Amino acid sequence: MNKKSNFSVIVKGVRLICKINLKYAGYTLLSIVCTVLASYIPIYLSAQIVNEIALLSGENASHDIAVQKAVLLIFVTVGVIWVLNFVGRYAARKKDIYSTIFYMDEKKLFAEKSMDMKFSEAEKKSTALLKARIDSENQTGYNMWMLYENGTKLIQGCIGAVISFAYVARLLWIDGMPGWSRAVLLVVLVLVIAVNALCNRKMQDVNNEEMELCAPLNQWSNFYSDYLKDYRSGKDIRMFGMQKLILDNVRKMNDQYLHFSEQANRKLELYTVGKGLLSIVLKLAVYSYILVAFLNHEVQIGEVAASVAYIVLCVRDVMEIVGSWQQLKNNNTYLERYFSYLELNEETADRFEKELQQTPCKIEFRDVSFRYPDSKEFVLKHLNVTINPQEKIAVVGKNGSGKTTFIKLLCRLYEPTEGSILVNGKDISEYEYGEYLRMLSVVFQDFALFSMPLKENVSGSQNPDTDRVKLCLEKVGNTDSLVARMDSYLYKYASDEGIELSGGEAQKVAIARALYKDGAIMVLDEPTSAMDAKSEEKVFKQFKAITESKNVFFISHRLSACKICDRILVFDRQGIVQQGTHDALLENADGLYYKMWHAQTKNYMV
Repeated sequence: MNKKSNFSVIVKGVRLICKINLKYAGYTLLSIVCTVLASYIPIYLSAQIVNEIALLSGENASHDIAVQKAVLLIFVTVGVIWVLNFVGRYAARKKDIYSTIFYMDEKKLFAEKSMDMKFSEAEKKSTALLKARIDSENQTGYNMWMLYENGTKLIQGCIGAVISFAYVARLLWIDGMPGWSRAVLLVVLVLVIAVNALCNRKMQDVNNEEMELCAPLNQWSNFYSDYLKDYRSGKDIRMFGMQKLILDNVRKMNDQYLHFSEQANRKLELYTVGKGLLSIVLKLAVYSYILVAFLNHEVQIGEVAASVAYIVLCVRDVMEIVGSWQQLKNNNTYLERYFSYLELNEETADRFEKELQQTPCKIEFRDVSFRYPDSKEFVLKHLNVTINPQEKIAVVGKNGSGKTTFIKLLCRLYEPTEGSILVNGKDISEYEYGEYLRMLSVVFQDFALFSMPLKENVSGSQNPDTDRVKLCLEKVGNTDSLVARMDSYLYKYASDEGIELSGGEAQKVAIARALYKDGAIMVLDEPTSAMDAKSEEKVFKQFKAITESKNVFFISHRLSACKICDRILVFDRQGIVQQGTHDALLENADGLYYKMWHAQTKNYMV
């Protein structure tokens, strides 16, 4: 990566920090300025105080003037230090407060991205691995934290270097100093800076190597941590005796991590010792130079300590600039991965048009073929089917026959590889995304409920229509206990009064949520698989009333449930191989539906 590219990535990162929380960046800058000035100004003022005090011992000194100047300088020094420390502490406190907010806002940014990105991107294995890698790197300190920390050091080093270098330059060109002494000091300064820069670079290479070795371990550690802290995993651990296996895996990861860290630390110690020896050489050279200057009456007594301090600080600042820039360049590799996730394709959901929500829909699949982005195999090929307004469709077939893909395409979670899907004569890709989603009420087989009150889960709003929530729950049937707990949080860890729903209760809440949304197209994917027989029968009896005036797609492995639909689509071999009513399909003894039906019913007892 060239210098221009490095700089552009860093600028992009700084802009993102300011975008996430501008106050965090502002208070950080104020804190930096106060910190630098609080380090440098007192050194200069203290040197002037010492000089004035030294004048009091002189034979020709004006005691009154020297005392006045010394007292004034003392008050100025104390005042400046107090102001800088007060403002610095205020800025630091504010920075700490906004650092927490920044961390929360950054998590919110990634949460928004995961919800806004195209589902086809979200479902990719590469996307999941990318996010896991970024999370692991964040925990290790790369990405935004590394950018912030080293960006802060770079700014602090630049401000300090400007101040200290001006003082050091004056010392190097004192008229009365021998040329060889200036040359020696300058050579030592350059040598120390160069060797320190080389050591820092080598140390960074060691850290990078350790990071690459430990990154997979961090990902697995995160996986185990998330799994073990979820109390619901406790049943599986106990029932299958997984304790020893899990702990052994964790122990192996810890041993590997320790081995990699010890290897890295041995290398780092060598470079640290080398840098320490150079620091001693630098201080010896500086003290020798200042001592010669003082003996030649080229510097005053107060400037001896100040000169040493400024030279040491100058070297430190230059090293801070070099080291932080190296760290920033190294971090750019991780930042580019970080940005690549935030730049994944998004859907656009700008406006909702309610009038579309209840419009009867004619749905057409025209010569639709589809294969998943990471696959060469077609799941659907040249699919053609028309669904009339308010028609109730059952979708059946073997596992892997394309049923779920058919529904994902209808829901615009993916776009057809070939062909088009039309709703009321208009290609669904031409609808605004949010506008189209308003037409859909969906209960996926792997639906998700959230750690929020039950009524908010149903309504998707913080201000739900409570009566409507009750009505939707009652339509599902046998939900008195749910209606009584509408204000309760789902999941025990969400609240002291959090509740756990059974599988059947959770499905009822999911169906009620679809009813509350009231879209013109309803998709029910195995909606009663976890319900008891009585509850399932209740849902089936009310099916027509629940789904009045809607298009319905009902997916079920229980073929007896398909009788409630107007038409059955039988999927196999990359498309629809049969369609018709339940009775009509059973008349074809050679058909797939007939074989599936009898395979299910042969073990039933009448």
